[in-house]
Amino acid sequence: LRLNQSIRDAQFTAGGLYSRKGTQVLRRDLRHPKRDPRVVAQLEGLRAFRVEPDGKRLLLTSPHGVVLQTGTRQRTVYDGDPLAVAWDVERDAIWIATHRPLAVVDCLRLRDLELLHRVPLPMELESPSLQITLSGKHLMVHAHDRPLEAALLISPAVGRATFVGNLRGARTPVAAGPAPLIPLQAQHVGERLSVEQGKAPMHFG
Repeated sequence: LRLNQSIRDAQFTAGGLYSRKGTQVLRRDLRHPKRDPRVVAQLEGLRAFRVEPDGKRLLLTSPHGVVLQTGTRQRTVYDGDPLAVAWDVERDAIWIATHRPLAVVDCLRLRDLELLHRVPLPMELESPSLQITLSGKHLMVHAHDRPLEAALLISPAVGRATFVGNLRGARTPVAAGPAPLIPLQAQHVGERLSVEQGKAPMHFG
C-alpha cells in the first residue's frame, strides 16, 4: 500500500486509514487501496484528530479548542488549548488534556457536555507530544519526549489520580492518594465547555 500523503498520526479504524494533510483529515478505504483518499473533515488550524472506534465521529483539535464532527456537522464542544484528546466509549465521553488557560485533564460527557472529572496536569507532562491512553477503567497520560517513568495514572471509578515520576524539581507529588470526584455543573446541550468553567479539580492528596 503506497500512500502519497503523510501518514503521521495515521489511524486505522472501521475499515479505513485516516491521516492528516494540512487542515484536512483524509480517509482511504482499505477495501479499495488504489482509490484516492477522500476528505472527511477540514478545520482551520487543525493540530490533531481522533476517530471514534466505529468511525462515526471525529474529534478535531486546534489551538482554540476541540470540535466534534458527526457526519458533516461540526460543533465546538470545548474551549481551550488542548495537548491531547482521547475517546472514552464506555462513558460516551472524551478526555482532554490542556495547558491553557488551565493545566488540567478533563473528562467531558458528550451527551450533555457535563464535565465529569478534572485532574491537575503535572507541569512535567506539559508537552506537545502528550498522549492519553485508555485501558479498561483506567487511563494513562504520558508524553513521548518525557522519561518513560513519568506518567499520570487516573482511575475515575475510585477517584484516584497518581503521578508516577522521578524528576528533579517536580512540582507534583510523586504519589497522590484517593480524592473525591467533585460533581460539576452540567452544561446545556449545544453549548461548548470552557476550560475555565467548573474549576474545582480532583486534587492530589
